[in-house]
Amino acid sequence: MQFSLIAVGFEKYGSREALEQDAIKHLLDLYVKVNADADEDPAGRAEVAAFFMRMQDVRLNMHFDMYTGESRVSKESMDNALAQLDEMGLIEDEEVAKCVDLKKYKLGKAVVRKKDGTSIYLMRDIGGAIERYEKYKFDKMIYVISSQQDMHLLQFFKVLKLVGYEWADHLEHVNYGLVLGMSTQKGNQIIREATSVMHQHTKGNEDKCSSIEDPEATSQEIGITGVKVQDMAAKRMNIYTFNWDRMLSFEGDTGPYLQYALVGFCSISRKNAELFPLPPRS
Repeated sequence: MQFSLIAVGFEKYGSREALEQDAIKHLLDLYVKVNADADEDPAGRAEVAAFFMRMQDVRLNMHFDMYTGESRVSKESMDNALAQLDEMGLIEDEEVAKCVDLKKYKLGKAVVRKKDGTSIYLMRDIGGAIERYEKYKFDKMIYVISSQQDMHLLQFFKVLKLVGYEWADHLEHVNYGLVLGMSTQKGNQIIREATSVMHQHTKGNEDKCSSIEDPEATSQEIGITGVKVQDMAAKRMNIYTFNWDRMLSFEGDTGPYLQYALVGFCSISRKNAELFPLPPRS
């Protein structure tokens, strides 16, 4: 994340001339300045997080058209939504918060604002959904969020329906089980560790290692495949434990074995080019 801070800082305040004169000092100054920006403005922190995600996505061969987050939802959208709920008589003033009573739907009480006026995730999600519909007029919007947030999403969708938004019927929650032993904030470290272990494994065979054009890049590809295959091998709703030994194994249904098999097939194809593509079965 620190590299993302510096990168965003350089985009905003960087100077090639200052970088050439004293790179360390200039980058440190940028780091301090962009950190201060992020502390003062949540949107600044979101910008850094988005940059970090873009770096990760490139390495994982994923591409998104837009990066945004709940911190970018406008206060106006949240206030307007809250006013609508109030006008419809849906808000109850509790001792510590404003709530929408959803007990008759077996969804408890949904807190929409703390007593001190602090906004919470539910109102930011509501405001964000309204903004996205106004901008995109989507046919369907899918929220991919862990099963820990099932109740939150049920309350969120129900409140939008109670307000009368017809498009609320086109919201869908795709949930998933947790991966034990893996922090979502440590994705970059996991990729680095997988790359490092694979690189060490490759260097164990000097003949093979010397024949690889870019051992570091190859190790990263195998490591990332190991992470992906282990994750996709589990059922979406299952909770499973992240297992380094399994992820890095060249035996069984693992990412490294899949890459190993692919290399074997590619070798056969190169040595027998006249046979490919294979003729149809008779």
